[in-house]
Amino acid sequence: MLIRTPDGVTLSADLLGAPGARTVCLVHSLGADGGMWAEQVPVLLAAGYRVLRIDLRGHGGSTASPGAYSMAMLGNDLAFVLKRLALGPVDYVGLSLGGMSGQALALDHPGLLRSIVICDALPESLPNADAIWGPRLAAVRAAGSVQPVAQATIERWLTPAFAAANPARLAEILGTIEATTP
Repeated sequence: MLIRTPDGVTLSADLLGAPGARTVCLVHSLGADGGMWAEQVPVLLAAGYRVLRIDLRGHGGSTASPGAYSMAMLGNDLAFVLKRLALGPVDYVGLSLGGMSGQALALDHPGLLRSIVICDALPESLPNADAIWGPRLAAVRAAGSVQPVAQATIERWLTPAFAAANPARLAEILGTIEATTP
């Protein structure tokens, strides 16, 4: 489903499972989308949960907005979707950027969460963030595309053994990274 925010961004969300069931909200990392949770969704549904996947701005089926993004902005987007869908408090799971924006959601809209699991996300930027991210940002900006950093990203995310055993899934994940709005 597509949900339009007050500032005109269209957010893509996917809600699966029986109405009224306890909802787990899954939010992806930078360069990914709700599809990154493909392996977890069937397990959660089989356990009787409802599953909500939200694509953050500029990712997957969600549109990008011009200018810089803040964690508060992304947290407010998440809150907007949760309020619009009126699911009650959800169990939230966020990976990396999803964990960082989930922290903003928890701080600014605590009543929307029953629980929160934050994976691979810090509460603030690393002291050497410019050294890590600066070259990546420069490459993306120069190309006008995420393609220059896609292969290195997937190599950080997945082991060679996973890549060899799952070539179709690897190609799907690489395609998602490359399709992310710069």
